[in-house]
Amino acid sequence: MNRRGFLRNSVSFVAVVTVPAPVLAVGSKLPSVFAPVMKSFAVGTEGEWDWQHIVAESSEVARRFFAYENGEECECGKDFDDGCTCEASMVSSERIAAWDGIEDKRLTRADWVQAGFGANCNRCDWETDSSDIHLIGERREIVCNDCLDADERKSIFPEEVGIAS
Repeated sequence: MNRRGFLRNSVSFVAVVTVPAPVLAVGSKLPSVFAPVMKSFAVGTEGEWDWQHIVAESSEVARRFFAYENGEECECGKDFDDGCTCEASMVSSERIAAWDGIEDKRLTRADWVQAGFGANCNRCDWETDSSDIHLIGERREIVCNDCLDADERKSIFPEEVGIAS
């Protein structure tokens, strides 16, 4: 190799090394090769109103995070974040793909109802499970069966129309 060829190859190498790598914008949907894929989960204690939206790479990670944050103790006596390998058995989780990319603060009661969970009624503020609560109107108001007005009841329960009370 002559001196001219050596310099040409050296300059090419330096040019390639100094070209900056592309930077993804904040909130970009393109996943990094090295970063775990983060998913949304509804996590909480079965039968309790303590469920939370947690973003994690797996259901197990979400359940362990919830258990640690809520002071749950595991069988080995360690904290769930302190090398414990026990399962967070008192905690359940459900994968909610529709919530991926939504910040926790932006989730509404309607989002929880659409995912099949209960919520507090917007009119009486009573905790109501998913079978007795409805999304009403464009505003997606959360209304329990007891707070439905006559027109809402007719549209939701058409079989009741014409039944004398």
